[in-house]
Amino acid sequence: MGALNVIIDVLRAIFQRQAQSPSPSPPPPPPDMPPPPPSDGQPVRTMPTAPSPQPAPVAPPPTSP
Repeated sequence: MGALNVIIDVLRAIFQRQAQSPSPSPPPPPPDMPPPPPSDGQPVRTMPTAPSPQPAPVAPPPTSP
């Protein structure tokens, strides 16, 4: 349950560091993606792609006689 808190702390630290020292070099990007809002009712997990409720529709293979 503490994974989300760790991600929030990391993002908060990045924003504080960015606000304190305006350096010409861009700040390091956050790992993977920002955490999804916890209001979707799904377990929060860091994934490179957003979790979809159902897989994308795939065309069935052609039936050969």
